Amino acid sequence: MEDWRYESISDDVKRLREELYEIRGRTHKIETWQSLLPFRIWLAICWLAIIGIWVFNLAEPLGR
Repeated sequence: MEDWRYESISDDVKRLREELYEIRGRTHKIETWQSLLPFRIWLAICWLAIIGIWVFNLAEPLGR
């Protein structure tokens, strides 16, 4: 016959494993986002430079 305390502990362990899995998933997302942050900043600067060059090239003939 199983002890009633075992069932309670088993449920607690199951719940803690699920929480740990969720935390690991969130940690992975945060670490991935942080590791890609320098690339995202560089990409944003490149896009701003491209847009600036495009606007300058459009505005230059209109100003003459």
